[in-house]
Amino acid sequence: MTELAAHIVDSVIPAVPVRQFVLTFPPHIRWVLAWNAEFRNWVLAAIMRALEKHYVGQGEVAGAVSPQFEAISVVQWFDGALRVFPH
Repeated sequence: MTELAAHIVDSVIPAVPVRQFVLTFPPHIRWVLAWNAEFRNWVLAAIMRALEKHYVGQGEVAGAVSPQFEAISVVQWFDGALRVFPH
């Protein structure tokens, strides 16, 4: 995990402003997200579309020419007690 993070920081993310989000869900939704890959992918895609719309719109309002949105998504599967906890 540390090597992946170092690679992303050193080689993938250029020198641009970065914002990090951590999303978590109520326990009953976590189980569905954990065991239903199709639903998990749908939820992630919806979140990415909403973030893209928001940040590209902000860029346009600020006068940016062709603002771009990029994202890296990582699903963390367990919490500190090793319970299934996708977030």
